Amino acid sequence: MNSSDHVVAGEPAVHDFLTTAEINLLSSIPGAVALFTANGIQVWSNDDAQSLIGSKVDLVESMHPTHKVETLHALSTAALEQIGKEVTIKLQRANASGEMESRTLTLNCKGFKASEKILPDDFALVTIADVTAHNELATQLAEAKQENEDKNRFFSSMSHELRTPLNAIIGFSELLEGKAPIQLNDEKRLEYASLINGSANHLLGLINDILDLSRLDAGKNEALQEPLDLQASLQNTVRSMMPIAMRKGVDLIVEDTPDLPRLNSDKRALTQILTNVLSNAIKFSHENGVVRAKVIRLRNRVKIIITDQGIGMDTETQSKLGGLFYQSGDVIRGDYGGSGLGLSIVYKLIELLGGKIAISSTPGEGTTVSIMLPFGVEQASPVPSTSNDDVVYLSGVRDQQQTQFAQTSTCLGVKQ
Repeated sequence: MNSSDHVVAGEPAVHDFLTTAEINLLSSIPGAVALFTANGIQVWSNDDAQSLIGSKVDLVESMHPTHKVETLHALSTAALEQIGKEVTIKLQRANASGEMESRTLTLNCKGFKASEKILPDDFALVTIADVTAHNELATQLAEAKQENEDKNRFFSSMSHELRTPLNAIIGFSELLEGKAPIQLNDEKRLEYASLINGSANHLLGLINDILDLSRLDAGKNEALQEPLDLQASLQNTVRSMMPIAMRKGVDLIVEDTPDLPRLNSDKRALTQILTNVLSNAIKFSHENGVVRAKVIRLRNRVKIIITDQGIGMDTETQSKLGGLFYQSGDVIRGDYGGSGLGLSIVYKLIELLGGKIAISSTPGEGTTVSIMLPFGVEQASPVPSTSNDDVVYLSGVRDQQQTQFAQTSTCLGVKQ
């Protein structure tokens, strides 16, 4: 089959538009070339063009709808006004295996005057270049550059996070050793020992986060399958977060879900997921804010929903969540502290458990985190509710000492 015979099915023959000399001229042009009327009708294309867009396929009809208007305008301008235009389009086409694939093509449109005008208008001569590989390389380059920038910011932030508790430990321990020219009474010694302990625990938490993320990223973790009470796990995690919420002045509200079957999953991984998400919700909440947590039973999985009314996130920040080195601007600036690794660990743990996570957020209004987990290979009998209360309130006890929270759980609105 000659290249001059390449016309789109259903369209008039190319000889109805061009002379044999013009067809031969077009066929001599190297590369992928096609000819269009001013209104976007493809009347001729050579072998190279057909290999890019598919045999007897109309280019305009097969391209992504968002590119059609721009392409038709370029073809019309080239044909009617003899002004060259270049557009880049996305095209879905079948590969050699018959599978659909996406290609990125650049169309260079120029005017072409027919020697014997059968149509009232001239044509648009289009040279087509496949820039898929170039675009993919550019995308990979941009992603690598962004990851490198995120990595630099991450290490800068982590340097500060690690040095701060270390300096506190060294400084206060030197005071306790008597290396400073001041006298310490028993009250001060106890205070400094407490500060050293707090700094050491903070440092241990950072190191554990780094080690956990490193292990997860290397794929060295395996999820256990053990029956667990999801409602009880959520309530226990909320209780452990109460002192933090009290200091921030945030209410924790837990909605009870009755007759929830046991989950076959990894208890340690689930607890870490809930702890990290709740910790973020509290951290980024405003004073006197509310954090809500509930479980919804679906057909063969459960959905854990944790909502806050805090600072929220913009769309760009949401799209980067879970990245290995990504930290939000609030963490980088030190507005809220922490390593910024919590959500990265959450994403990898949820993937390990065979679940999914979705985050919806609006700046200034808050964030909703939805975690979907499978029930597991077996579903045990439903777990009866062990609590008579649906809600855990902290607002009524904000003025009490933190130790009272650990000693008396009934004052927090949770009856044993």
